[in-house]
Amino acid sequence: PRSKSRIMTTLVTVPGSKSLTNRALLLTALAQGTSTLKGALLSEDTRVMIEALKHLGVAIEENGTTLKINGTGTFQAPGVSLNLENAGTAVRFLTAILAHQPFESTLDGNERMRARPLGDLIEALKELGATIDCKTGCPPLTLSPGPLVGSKTHLSGRESSQYVSALLMLGPLLPHGLTLTIDHKLTSKPYVDLTINLMKTFGIHVETMAHGYKVAAQTYQSKNIPPFTRRGYYCD
Repeated sequence: PRSKSRIMTTLVTVPGSKSLTNRALLLTALAQGTSTLKGALLSEDTRVMIEALKHLGVAIEENGTTLKINGTGTFQAPGVSLNLENAGTAVRFLTAILAHQPFESTLDGNERMRARPLGDLIEALKELGATIDCKTGCPPLTLSPGPLVGSKTHLSGRESSQYVSALLMLGPLLPHGLTLTIDHKLTSKPYVDLTINLMKTFGIHVETMAHGYKVAAQTYQSKNIPPFTRRGYYCD
């Protein structure tokens, strides 16, 4: 008699995305209301972002890989220097956002972080009115109280796409929005597209121009985000 083959099935849970998790953590913190992130990646870099946001007054509850964030749209003075270890996304994104806050803050990291340059991002923020004390062009850096009043700045697209993402996430908070000019061809554009798509999920429209981006002053909206995948998308 003919034998019947057996088909074995295995359920595999795909780890979350660090890139999406750190962006989503920041955007939920900037939104007014409660947001839930499912399938978040809990790695060293995302842990650093979570701890920094808690120091800034954001309430975050953890249940496995599900995070519940109670955002108020504003941050409070941390009272301590924020140690971001070697988390590049955390230091770049928070540098931009904290430059606009009405209190002084200091960002630092480990030895490797203190060798990672932030010069172009710092100059772009200064063009918007930021006052930043950074002796070496790398962390540590101290951001004087905002708010920022400028609306136009520029970056070289040859540098880290995280600089572009940081400024885009800042854009809706500025009183007159942001016009960001990219001087050269943008590297790692898919990561900028990822940022723009996630901002859209939180109710923010970003206009793509021939040589840059434009973001009007808008308000981030709280959102429940389904599980993330490694490819940088999320699905129901």
